Amino acid sequence: MKNMKKVVAALTAVVMCGSLFAFAACGGPKDPDTTYYTVTVLQYDTEKGTVSVSDPASDKGYVKDESVTLTVTAKPDYTVSEVKVNSAAVQLDAQGKYTFHVAGNTTVSASFADAAPAAEYGLPVPEAGRYITNPSLFEEEGSRWLVYTTNLTAGETDNAIAMRKGTYEEGADKGWKYGEETVLLEGGEWDEYLGSASVVKGTFEYGGTNYGW
Repeated sequence: MKNMKKVVAALTAVVMCGSLFAFAACGGPKDPDTTYYTVTVLQYDTEKGTVSVSDPASDKGYVKDESVTLTVTAKPDYTVSEVKVNSAAVQLDAQGKYTFHVAGNTTVSASFADAAPAAEYGLPVPEAGRYITNPSLFEEEGSRWLVYTTNLTAGETDNAIAMRKGTYEEGADKGWKYGEETVLLEGGEWDEYLGSASVVKGTFEYGGTNYGW
């Protein structure tokens, strides 16, 4: 009878250890199943840049609080305009990266824009079909003023007098940079062929206003 009681007790212990109610005597409670999350890169313009995230530690996905590095790179002639994690805008570091911790299923996105044209230094180069002739250059108070003859319509000789302001920028491969063209005087029916403007410094009054050039 005593042996029978020992067998029944042993069987009971085995059943309990195999159940969800097993405790310290059976090695403690079972750990809950691990939850895995996804980090999804939303659709973006692959011709303008690349977006990637670091791989999860497990091939099943990312776990809660796992560190993820987002990398966004713009291709030549483009720039990164906006990056979001779960619809919230984030700021990339100097290497184009942003690190966050997983709190649930996550989406990341990025948009790109055309890069600003590189600044051109030195004397301006006319567009195709246009010309710059008879220039007159003067400098005052750290700025340069370039006055010249040009045509308003590509391929035509509709002369006009135009001007550009130049500013100097320090640094390698920099120098004088000229701004947008301003047309000062256009030809009419009787003075169609304007040209060779001369810039003279002095004191001049016109229309009740004094001018220094």
